[in-house]
Amino acid sequence: MAQLEITPLAPNLSFGNRVEGVTWDNIQDEDLRAQLRQLFVERGVLVFANMEPSPQMQVELSKVFGPLKDHPTRNV
Repeated sequence: MAQLEITPLAPNLSFGNRVEGVTWDNIQDEDLRAQLRQLFVERGVLVFANMEPSPQMQVELSKVFGPLKDHPTRNV
């Protein structure tokens, strides 16, 4: 499984984590995907840092958390 760096957003918050280490090389790893889903359930907010800033990566990351839905506006 890919090695992620997971840190709290702030020491005084009971929610949220910063996640580093998600790449094209590991985003299809089901163990990593399960870890991200569980982390979201436990912490509520995930901030992904130092990840490729592309629409394709955003779509792949979004798929980790469930099926995508069509946007209600056609022009988007």
